[in-house]
Amino acid sequence: MSASVTLSDIAVLLGHDLNIHLEISNVYHNSNDVTQGSIFVAIAGEKLHGAKFIDSAVANGANAIVTDSRGAELANTSLPILVVENPRRALAEIASAIYGPKIKDLHLYGITGTNGKTTTSHFLRALLPQPAVAIGTTGVVYANHREELSRTTPEIDDLYRLFVNLRDEGIRDVVMEVSSHALVLERVTGLQFQSVGFTNLTTDHLDFHGTFENYHEAKSRLFQKNFSKYAVVCVDSNQGKAMADLAEENGLVVSTVSAENSAGTWYVTGLEVTNNSIQCTVQPLGISLTLSVGGSFNVSNALIAIAMADQIAEVSDNQIKSLAAVRVPGRMQQISVNGLNAIVDYAHSPDAVAKVVSEVRKNTPGKLIVVIGAGGNRDQDKRPLMGAAAAIADLVVVTDDNPRNENPDQIRSMVIAGISSAGGHYDEISDRRAAIEYAASLVSSPTDCVLVLGKGHEMGQQIGDVVKPFDDSLELERALAERGLS
Repeated sequence: MSASVTLSDIAVLLGHDLNIHLEISNVYHNSNDVTQGSIFVAIAGEKLHGAKFIDSAVANGANAIVTDSRGAELANTSLPILVVENPRRALAEIASAIYGPKIKDLHLYGITGTNGKTTTSHFLRALLPQPAVAIGTTGVVYANHREELSRTTPEIDDLYRLFVNLRDEGIRDVVMEVSSHALVLERVTGLQFQSVGFTNLTTDHLDFHGTFENYHEAKSRLFQKNFSKYAVVCVDSNQGKAMADLAEENGLVVSTVSAENSAGTWYVTGLEVTNNSIQCTVQPLGISLTLSVGGSFNVSNALIAIAMADQIAEVSDNQIKSLAAVRVPGRMQQISVNGLNAIVDYAHSPDAVAKVVSEVRKNTPGKLIVVIGAGGNRDQDKRPLMGAAAAIADLVVVTDDNPRNENPDQIRSMVIAGISSAGGHYDEISDRRAAIEYAASLVSSPTDCVLVLGKGHEMGQQIGDVVKPFDDSLELERALAERGLS
């Protein structure tokens, strides 16, 4: 389809016959964003159908509506209505037709998995020709620029417009976190990736997917040839081995990585890990790797990034050495004030909490105090598992995370149940600032550590429908500065 797309072209694309040669310049799923000469795609939401906002879209200049049969029943407009079975897929197809020609030379890389997507994407961004961009949980990041996003993977029309803007700025390489929600909700449908990567798969998001099997199936959708010819998979778990097998069965060229042994195409030797650094040798290249972040789990994240870059163009010694400068906000983020040490990490799944707490426990000879909560209106089954995973600390301070519209007392009680079942020690302080201050008051030596989990890079705390400014790292810095060493 040419760069100039008409309403007639869109109709044909969706299986309709509409002889209206009106040029369409944009497509939107949000009626508030609609501009003159655009199409509004009305999608059924959890609470309301998008067709309820057709009047708003029309007022803003929409030329046509795309929706499902229910949306057509709700619509009250004289504009052309194109009825489709799957409006989300239609949104992706229209967006590709309108914006696709403008980003033909943009190189996309996709990373999925329960944990490690953000760190892996930042590592890969550093390995690619600069300026390269990372899109995901920490927002849109490149050079000295950072822009917040409302979700890990934006809706497909927003994503395409972001791509167009980035391409206009001269950017050629974009690394994306691809969430399981995005794969189910068609937010990446039609995109072509240079390579796709898989970190791991553990219990999370069952409030959305229902079962672990559904969650696994959602993640596996990325490893199809319609998305990419190449894949990199960490095979340090049964889920990873299964994903590698699936990708190969689907005809992808697969490279594997392992941080645990030499079973992968890529692996490491001579591994040394502390709370704030990693040193090893990347095999089979025999190149030394230094990371300015702790946690042995970050070895596999770095290997995935290296392998994905190498699939497209052979990585050099200097590229790998550049990873030493990568620091990701809220990911094993070190806070050191007045000789006292703390770490902020985004861990909010049972597996992530277990890995982070275990790593920090192993490298902390003194007291380890963990501050943790759990998000409201999310998977409830994982809360006691998170508590149990944190129980190996000397003390767990249970507090509020983002309670949203749930009763925070009940959320904390579920986390506490897990700590108790694992024989751990805990204190309960609902106010997150007070909890961090209390944890900081308990450390007195450089060998001690406060580990604050759950919110990572986030700069706000959602209580009810209100997001109040809150930054774990800033709160920790302040609390440690007031504590100091005597």
